[in-house]
Amino acid sequence: MIVIAMHRRRIHRLMSICEALWNDADNAADYKIISAWAKRAKSLTNLLCTFTIFAVGVFVILPIIRQLLPGSDISTRTWPYQINMDATQSPRYELYYALQTCFVCNALCSVIGCDSTGPLLAIHACGQLKLIQTWLLSIFENETDSSLVNGKDEIIVKEKLKKCVQRHQFVMHFCDEIEELVRYANLTQVLAEMYMMAISASRLSRMQGAGIFKQIGPLLMAASQIFISCFASEQLSSESVMVAETAYAIPWYRCSPRIRKMILLIINRSQRPVRLTIGKFGVMSLATFGSIVSTATSVFMLLRSVDST
Repeated sequence: MIVIAMHRRRIHRLMSICEALWNDADNAADYKIISAWAKRAKSLTNLLCTFTIFAVGVFVILPIIRQLLPGSDISTRTWPYQINMDATQSPRYELYYALQTCFVCNALCSVIGCDSTGPLLAIHACGQLKLIQTWLLSIFENETDSSLVNGKDEIIVKEKLKKCVQRHQFVMHFCDEIEELVRYANLTQVLAEMYMMAISASRLSRMQGAGIFKQIGPLLMAASQIFISCFASEQLSSESVMVAETAYAIPWYRCSPRIRKMILLIINRSQRPVRLTIGKFGVMSLATFGSIVSTATSVFMLLRSVDST
């Protein structure tokens, strides 16, 4: 959260760029491609929000449910987050309960915003890379074997390729800025969420009854935060490489040497996939997500063995 706050101006500028690129869609086909990736980003955000709301809801509602159970009285009242204070006095108990609920909701809303910033920007970049692939394929979709012989058709193809090259260069710079923005935030997130998953799993193994749900919420929330970041980075790497494959698939061999150089420029820029790193120590990907879960499981087993001795 601190890393994101330090770069809030850059984030605002990148969001403005996303909005400008969105408004630059000049036909229904382009808008449809961008909208498809926007819906995917929305689904990822909804997934994170669902698990976060579940985690908050369990922490807030569980103490109230315990008060409604038979045999409970004022002496058994608890807070959502335990503090060293008498919980039997009213209305102090109700006021502090409401304050804790407001604070935790505000904190988790901030966490959702910070953890979803990088993935949302990456998914938007995926939409732009997909748009470039569509532009490349559309250049020659209606061309015949002899259509590029005259100079008029070559000028048209050159202008379309120029648009693809300029947009691709712009998106590559955009992705570099995303990497600079999230690399250390990813490092902090991976360490924190891996620790949270291990601790939640360790506590979950000792819980019984309704207390199980209190630890499932943080466990699912931590796993979903890591998964969303890794999934977005995986998609970004895949789409960046697909630009090179799409450029190679078009009939470049029927073009003039100048047009071939423009296509080669796109291929060279796209051969190295765009990657979002973990503080330059690793790459965010689905394989990394599996490694994080495996490491969290190892830490959990270590904590469990320590508790049993």
